[in-house]
Amino acid sequence: MGEPAEPEDRTQRMRWSDLYNLPGALTLSRLPLAWLCAEHKHDRDALALGLAVFVLTDVLDGPLARRWGLSSRAGVFADGWLDKFFLVAFAWSMNVGGFVEGRHMLGWFARELVQAVMVPFFARRHVRAELPLRQPSAVGKLTTIVVTLGLVAALADQRSLTDLSAILACGLGLIAAGQYLWRELPWGREASDT
Repeated sequence: MGEPAEPEDRTQRMRWSDLYNLPGALTLSRLPLAWLCAEHKHDRDALALGLAVFVLTDVLDGPLARRWGLSSRAGVFADGWLDKFFLVAFAWSMNVGGFVEGRHMLGWFARELVQAVMVPFFARRHVRAELPLRQPSAVGKLTTIVVTLGLVAALADQRSLTDLSAILACGLGLIAAGQYLWRELPWGREASDT
């Protein structure tokens, strides 16, 4: 008899089938949730409920995946990008609904504008697991929290807090985007891997 096979490391190669579980469903729920929010873009209460559901699914998906041993490269990748997709789509719905101005969106999503340029250069290497699985930085997480609080402030019609959140998110987001870019470059990878 041969040696028992080592369990496959779910974080190595990206397989979309790794999302076929409850944590994956929570992550993927952001797609229809974004559509529902767009359909109710003029209804402050519906938007508030949609944002609350987003926060709940975002808080639960990662811990559940880790607790049940379901963490995967596809889960981490989908969670990060679907968070961004939902927040941009949600803010756009709020803009069309008259709750925020375009300048708020520019501040809130400065990080995403920089990262969008990076996608063609790094996506293939991440999907093929040529790069190590990267977790969000603390500044990146803080940026997402500031954006979410800014959206709440806008729904509560708190213009000064909405403006402040856009300014803070812009600064933090550009720092986070710089960190993400640095760790993808060859000399940044070497520094972060040591």
